[in-house]
Amino acid sequence: MIEQFIAMTHRVIEEEGFEDYLPTLLRPQRKDVRVLDGIPEGDDIESQAKDWAECSVDEDEDEDFILAFKADASHFKVVARVNGINSETVCDVNIA
Repeated sequence: MIEQFIAMTHRVIEEEGFEDYLPTLLRPQRKDVRVLDGIPEGDDIESQAKDWAECSVDEDEDEDFILAFKADASHFKVVARVNGINSETVCDVNIA
């Protein structure tokens, strides 16, 4: 599931570019994808995106989620909770 989300993120970046990439959250049980818009320039994207994701999922149900956000000019980070297991992965924007 995480690898599929990373592949989807690469496709979006190929089509739309990376400069204005917005944090994207997948809640697979709900078949719901959301994009976070409106983070003020200069704010810490990682903490804002993680806070947004935490507020968007059902913590009582330990709901699965996968979140991607821009880490720097050439990487995005994927933070996930799938089947109760938390993970973080940094991905290159360009696929070699």
